[in-house]
Amino acid sequence: MQLLAKDTYLSMIKNSRQAKITSVFWAKSGRRKIDITQNGRLSCAFFVSLILKFFDLIEKPHLTVKGMEDELVASGWQTIKRPHLGSVIVWAEKDGHRHIGFYIGKNQAISNCSKRGYPCQHHFTFGKLKGKPKRLIEAIYWHNFLK
Repeated sequence: MQLLAKDTYLSMIKNSRQAKITSVFWAKSGRRKIDITQNGRLSCAFFVSLILKFFDLIEKPHLTVKGMEDELVASGWQTIKRPHLGSVIVWAEKDGHRHIGFYIGKNQAISNCSKRGYPCQHHFTFGKLKGKPKRLIEAIYWHNFLK
């Protein structure tokens, strides 16, 4: 039997829709325990990093897009011009936050939905407004694992 890691990776991403596994991350601040992902509102990097870590495509999970990007580069991910199946997309800042998710083909992506607190499928530019992408893509990362 041959294990199909790439196919499993893509299935894990697609099957993550509406899963709340990455919606809460606890930390201690003084004597207070706080959910630093704010019940999933700020968990996009945590979501992406857990899947990548599961497949040993990064060293450790992260809670910020900046930390994820640094880790992607350190782990051999390369930037590409156009998204390919399984690539990681980083969207430009909007409402004070950058965003990260996965490209799943056919102009679709999966990333954490801050309003719902779990991963959702959406257009890879969040749709268009007056012919322009609603959210600009800052970077697209690709790993040879995905060949």
